[in-house]
Amino acid sequence: MFKQLNISKIIGIPDTGIFSFMKNREKAKTRIAMLEEMLAQQLLYKKAIVEAHVEQVRHLQAEVASLRSRDHVSLY
Repeated sequence: MFKQLNISKIIGIPDTGIFSFMKNREKAKTRIAMLEEMLAQQLLYKKAIVEAHVEQVRHLQAEVASLRSRDHVSLY
């Protein structure tokens, strides 16, 4: 006669640990989802900072170009 195999023997977790394993797995999924959301928010924040710096650089480049053209005109 064959020995009955249950899921705990197949996956190597005792019967009493299966529910704990499933509960911990759900907690881990929730934690991962929370971390993904946090990272997405941080990425958006950092993207906004970079975009603001890019805009500042463009403004400064335009100002430098304006000053150069004004100085160039005044030299002649």
